[in-house]
Amino acid sequence: IYQNIEGRERVLDLTEVLKNRFRINEEAVKEQKRIGITLTAGSLELGLMIYCSPFGFERVLDNLLDNASKAIPESGGELSIKSYRSGDMGCFEIHNSGKIPEENIEQIRRGEVKGRGLNIIYRFIQAIHGNLEVSTDTDSTTFRVMIPLYK
Repeated sequence: IYQNIEGRERVLDLTEVLKNRFRINEEAVKEQKRIGITLTAGSLELGLMIYCSPFGFERVLDNLLDNASKAIPESGGELSIKSYRSGDMGCFEIHNSGKIPEENIEQIRRGEVKGRGLNIIYRFIQAIHGNLEVSTDTDSTTFRVMIPLYK
């Protein structure tokens, strides 16, 4: 009866929550009339069970997807997601057109970000013993999050 109270930790399917939040983000992009953004759900592995607060995990995904959408240039670009297992970790990636300056990447890697959103993301992922990686190339950025799978 109490399992849906915000903040209560429980077992979640990482991919199901990711897909749901991606759909919500897709609606937000449409409402903002952002033309020229291609949204792609790549390979999504089901059954990646993790243990955390559903509310917290949704906020992390919403923040990452919103940041990724906003980082796409006005001229357009792509936002994609994927999920997979890597050893005993459930992983997901959010990839978008648009580059983060190298000095900001280093701040993110050290958890020294200015924005409230990324700080919340970083702290939540650390609290559940996960890991956040960010990489960038000439015209895109990828956030990779690894969360221990529930045993």
